[in-house]
Order: sequence, then structure tokens, then C-alpha cells
Amino acid sequence: MNVLDEIRQMVTESDLFSSLDQEIGAHDPLHFDSMSLIWLITKLEERYAIQIDYRTEDLTNFESMHSISTYIDLRLRGVET
Repeated sequence: MNVLDEIRQMVTESDLFSSLDQEIGAHDPLHFDSMSLIWLITKLEERYAIQIDYRTEDLTNFESMHSISTYIDLRLRGVET
């Protein structure tokens, strides 16, 4: 499973995102409230063994599953965003 598929699974299986369609596109906008964003960041940190400081991070990295996937891919390669 690739990063995009893992993120899609995290988002669609969570009760915090129950209003999202299971078939949401990779580029479709995600509208997080603060609770769901913190939950997702925590899950990403646990899954990929990275640290994400939501207070200083550019939150445009979390606008869609594609942007999150790209962000994670870069972080896993050691590229700071």
C-alpha cells in the first residue's frame, strides 16, 4: 500500500471524517476542524515516525489527500517543507 492509499484509509475509516465520501478524490479539498487535524497529524506521526509541529507547519500541506501524501513522501526522504 502506498502513502496515498494509507492516508485515504486513515481518513475514510475515522469517525471524525464520517461525512466524507469513501470515493473522495486525491485532489478533492479536505475541510478539517482543529480536532480532526490534530488527530490526523498524530496518526501520521505514529505511522511514519516523523514529528509535525502544527503550530509552525504550512497547513496547506493538509488541504487534500494528495498534498498530505506529497508532504509525507518529502518528509520521509528528509526534505523539509
